[in-house]
Amino acid sequence: MDYDHLRALWHKALDGAGLLPFPPWPRETVDLGRMSRTYRITVAPRGVQRAGAFHVTAGLNWRCSGFATTAGFVVRSFLACASTT
Repeated sequence: MDYDHLRALWHKALDGAGLLPFPPWPRETVDLGRMSRTYRITVAPRGVQRAGAFHVTAGLNWRCSGFATTAGFVVRSFLACASTT
């Protein structure tokens, strides 16, 4: 699974859970030293909140390692080559 596919599944899961991005854009950063990407988003429940004077939000984040992605690609490629012989 690559980064873009994981991000699409993440947004689908958030939507399925009734959570909306707040504000509507995430923060994505690339760390060239670690060869990784970090994805941060703040979400709020969809619809009217019954929290009185408060507004409920949650911060969620995850990191995708380029090394793990590359290793997974190499293993999948090896298995695909091995299964075709």
